Formats: sequence, structure tokens, C-alpha cells
Amino acid sequence: MTENNQKIVVLSIIGLIILLLFLFQENKESSLSENQLTTIGKVVDIKMCGKPASGCITFAYLIDGKWIDGTDPESAAYPEFVREGKPEIGKYYKVVYDKTDINNSKILITKKPLTEKQTEKYLN
Repeated sequence: MTENNQKIVVLSIIGLIILLLFLFQENKESSLSENQLTTIGKVVDIKMCGKPASGCITFAYLIDGKWIDGTDPESAAYPEFVREGKPEIGKYYKVVYDKTDINNSKILITKKPLTEKQTEKYLN
């Protein structure tokens, strides 16, 4: 195989991987949209993650009395994330999750966190 053909094969493989990752993410987004339920989540931490380094929100959300761990980007990049304000550690926000895959979730960071009254129905 010539050097030129090797480059074509490598670029084709890279392109295929990128396409597969895009399709996987689109499938997750579609499933979340079609099977969406809402609960509350508590911001546990905000830290740098990924490459290039960007902020990640670590949160826990409540489903059937159990807390599930989740992570979302701090920015409102693709796919669309609700980021109307700055997340506050220890505060509650709404979380949407996929009822067919409870690990597929997004925390909705609004201008203000949920009030104690808004969280009551989920925590009691």
C-alpha cells in the first residue's frame, strides 16, 4: 500500500469514527426527547474536565427514592443544555432524564435554583 493510500485509509477511519460518535449522540438526544421525565438534581461539584479543559457540572438526581450520579458540561454547547445562570454547589435544579435509560440526563441550570417549596414534592 502506498503512503498516499495509507493516508486515505487513516482519514477515512477517523471520519467514520466522528460520524459514529455524532450518530450516537443524536440517538441519545432523540431518546431523551421522546422518553423525557422530570425530577430534581443537586449540584455536587463544578470542576474542569475533558480536552480542551472546560467546566463540568457533577450532580445527583432523584429517581424512585435513589440518587443517580450525572455529569454535564458547564457551558450551553451542543447538544443544547439549559444554562441561564451559574450553577451553585449544593443547590437544586430540575433534571430531565430518559425513562428508558436513566443515565441519559441533563440538569437545567436556570437563573435561580429551585426553592425549598419547589423541591418538597420530590424529597417527601
